[in-house]
Amino acid sequence: MSSLPTALAPCVALLRETGAELLVLPGLGLVCARAPASAAGALFDASARAAQQGLGRFLCELAPPEAKRGRDVFGAPHAEVVLGHALKARFDVGEVLNRGRAAGGI
Repeated sequence: MSSLPTALAPCVALLRETGAELLVLPGLGLVCARAPASAAGALFDASARAAQQGLGRFLCELAPPEAKRGRDVFGAPHAEVVLGHALKARFDVGEVLNRGRAAGGI
């Protein structure tokens, strides 16, 4: 997940609550986290909250299928995703191009 460097400490604290192993790169505002499969869902949710709190983003690179079910592995859609949806709706009316395979479900 990413965060503004100035907001990183509370984000790290939130992720630590899940018991995940963390690699923190404070100068870049990045945190890499890894948890056992049994805690993947909790880490997924904590990463989403931390990214929102730190005005950043998160990406789930690897998780069991049950942890990803019903969640966007690219994190919550941001304002630019709305534009992406509008462009796709206008130029791909039949929804034949990469349906649901891009960030934000575009």
